[in-house]
Amino acid sequence: MRTSQIIGIFWLFLPLIVGTIFLLRRKRVSFWMPFLISSLIGYGLILAFAKVSDRELKASLYELDTNGDGVFTGDEITPEVNRRLMAVASDTGRTFAPFTGFPLSAIWTTINLGVLALGFYIFLQIKKKCPTKRST
Repeated sequence: MRTSQIIGIFWLFLPLIVGTIFLLRRKRVSFWMPFLISSLIGYGLILAFAKVSDRELKASLYELDTNGDGVFTGDEITPEVNRRLMAVASDTGRTFAPFTGFPLSAIWTTINLGVLALGFYIFLQIKKKCPTKRST
């Protein structure tokens, strides 16, 4: 598994991890604390993902550089080189990650924390209706 894939998977579960940590604490906090923490860490992960995936794509491209000069000329240009070159050159997501990363992370965090809060609310309602039996 590549490093960029690990970062992406961690980014997906980050809001649930942070939200659960704050829900399990005895002291209640407002929604903004886990939201800000998760959004900022998520933004950093998006930037890291963009940087790591850029390096991975360039490394896979330069694996095919037979003479090691960093330039593809003549017989070095194969369909595989063209495919990898297009992957490096045409990915605008990595370029715009600093601008779109925080809004995307904030939206993802809001959705996840909302689902987590709804689940916790339902759990509390069920717990109220089903009192625990005390042994005497």
